[in-house]
Amino acid sequence: MSIACLFVRLGWAQKMDRSAQSNVAAHLDPQLRSPAFDEGRLHTVPWQSGITGIAYNRKALGREIKSVKDHNPDIEFVVPEEGAELWAESLLVPNLARHKANAEALIDYYYDPEVAADLAASVNYVCPVPAAREVLAASDDKETAELAENPLIFPDGDMRKRLVVARDSSAERQSFAKRWNSIVGL
Repeated sequence: MSIACLFVRLGWAQKMDRSAQSNVAAHLDPQLRSPAFDEGRLHTVPWQSGITGIAYNRKALGREIKSVKDHNPDIEFVVPEEGAELWAESLLVPNLARHKANAEALIDYYYDPEVAADLAASVNYVCPVPAAREVLAASDDKETAELAENPLIFPDGDMRKRLVVARDSSAERQSFAKRWNSIVGL
């Protein structure tokens, strides 16, 4: 269970005023709009996202892979045909925060496609603002423009079909953990 999920369930996150967040309303990735722990994203907004997939080094299968970011052409990242999780770290406004409007404005600022593009180019996570892709593609800098085609920042349609957002059900996660542990011998 994520911290954001816990905060929402315990009532520790304020409901956001989407009428004050035009960028969030217009640009939030549709696949991340309604997680089970926060139906309709009333209390949270994805900060950055990622994919839990499989990375491997074609030439050194027995070695640990520390980062795909090292641009090693022998490293492959795949989303299995069976699927993978599209996860998101979420922003929220704590229930006791006194400057909610300021927090909402900052969150909305990050959803401006120009700002989201700068952030995506910096962190190389899955960008929760698909419109940032066009901004990156229009860059005069070749390396920056190439990021628009990176499926680990902007998953393509085929990959998206295999991605699911976690349901964050405690009972379901416990059951999954038990099954996984038995598979890996724990």
